[in-house]
Amino acid sequence: MKVLIIEDERRAASHLSRMINMYDPSIKVCERFDTVKNVIEWLNTNDSPDLIFMDIRLADGMCFSIFNEIHVSAPIIFTTAYDEFALKAFKVKAIDYLLKPINYKDFKIAMDKFRNWTATPSSDKILTQTLTSNYRSKFTFKVGDKLIPVLADEIHCCKSIEKTTYILSKNNKRIICDYTLGQLEQMLDPEKFIRVNRQYLIQKTGIQTIKYHINSRLQVFLENLDSEEIIVSRERVGDFKRWMNK
Repeated sequence: MKVLIIEDERRAASHLSRMINMYDPSIKVCERFDTVKNVIEWLNTNDSPDLIFMDIRLADGMCFSIFNEIHVSAPIIFTTAYDEFALKAFKVKAIDYLLKPINYKDFKIAMDKFRNWTATPSSDKILTQTLTSNYRSKFTFKVGDKLIPVLADEIHCCKSIEKTTYILSKNNKRIICDYTLGQLEQMLDPEKFIRVNRQYLIQKTGIQTIKYHINSRLQVFLENLDSEEIIVSRERVGDFKRWMNK
């Protein structure tokens, strides 16, 4: 088994190597890199490793730019001091997300999870279930002196107007929330929700009709929300059509 370590802190990389050796001395660390540039070059010219340990912040930028440049087929265990990127990490092929300083107990749990995943014939299904479980299924919003629970499945769309974000639910509730549209996009399952423009994030099950609009755009009509003019921006039309066909 071969693993790749992507880490810009030398001590952290050495600590990771020691834990790998403790877990299984037969595991080989094929390379260690500390920059996005070197990782892309290596993955483009070498066979994929069996597993990648990846830090979030590297010497020349964020690791997520790697996925914008190349397809990474190996599963990944993220190792980082920052917890705010967990949702974004699980959008790629992530097995686990370990926060520094990493102890051996957490490391072993992550490795056991990886071993179980690779040993199971339906591993793709298990990974999908793992990723999906990291998206929010329920929210609680403060409305006046009350706390209102809202299931993600009950949300028709999320709307942003003049720096205020609204949740529009299937039972015609309109709730102001403290999250930005970008934050909600990270929290909600992308199989169910999609950002169609700067103002709207919509759920697939609420779509009633789709019509062609001017300038190669699309207009979406949601059930019980005919007053909302929801236009899929031209640059998002391709992604929207692929999403609808899933």
